[in-house]
Amino acid sequence: MRASGTEPTGTYLWWTGRRTRGKAPGSARGRLRRLHVWVGVGSDAVVVFLVLSGLPWSGVWGDGLQRIQERTGSTAPNAGDFPHTSTPPLSGDLSAHPDAKVPWAAERLPVPESASSASYGWAEYGTMAKVVEQGIALHEGRRYGPANLVVMLAACLALITLVVTGVWMWWKRRPRGRAGAPARPSDRRTAYGVIAVMAVLGLLFPLAGVTMAATLLLDRLVLRRIPAVARFAG
Repeated sequence: MRASGTEPTGTYLWWTGRRTRGKAPGSARGRLRRLHVWVGVGSDAVVVFLVLSGLPWSGVWGDGLQRIQERTGSTAPNAGDFPHTSTPPLSGDLSAHPDAKVPWAAERLPVPESASSASYGWAEYGTMAKVVEQGIALHEGRRYGPANLVVMLAACLALITLVVTGVWMWWKRRPRGRAGAPARPSDRRTAYGVIAVMAVLGLLFPLAGVTMAATLLLDRLVLRRIPAVARFAG
C-alpha cells in the first residue's frame, strides 16, 4: 500500500510548506517540481479511492472485511438460502467464463446446467456487500462506461508520473557519491504531523505498518551504527 502512504503524506508536506516555500524560478527543476506537486494533489482522491476499493482483494483487509460482513449479515446472497434456486447438477463456476459480466462477489458461484437461475437479485445484497460491489465496479471501470475508464486510466498515469518525476528530482539534487536522503524537517510540527499520518496509515494497513516499523528499527539499530552507510545515506 505504498501509494496510500506517499499520497497523503506528500499532500500534507505540500500543504504545510506552501506559505514558507519561495516560488521556484522558471527553471527545469522548478517546472519538474510543480508538475510533481500538482499531479499528486490533483490525483490524491482518485488514487486513495483506487487503494480503498482494491482492499477486498487483499489478504489481511479482505479476510477481515469478509468476517465483518458475515458477523453483521451484510453479505452477498447465497443461492442455498433461496427455495426457488435450481437444483440440477452443477457445472464449473463463472470465473471460468471471462466474457460473463457478473458481480464480483458472485463470480465463484456454481453454474447450474439448466437454464433456471436463483431467485435473488440486488435487493438481497447486504449494505456492505453493495458498497464492495459498487467499489469493485468503479475500480475496474465498469460502472459509468468510457468516463469511468478514462478516470481510472488518468489515476494510473498520475501514479506513473509521480514515480518518474520523484526519481528524476532526486537524481537532479542528489549529492555526488551519496544517496542524499532528505533531511529532517526544521519545523517540529511538520515532523510530528508526518509521523501522525504515517502512524494512522500503519494502523489502517497493518502490513504497511509492519514494513515502516521494520525500516525504522533497521535505520536506528543498524544503519546509523555503520559510519560508511550513514555517510552514504546522508
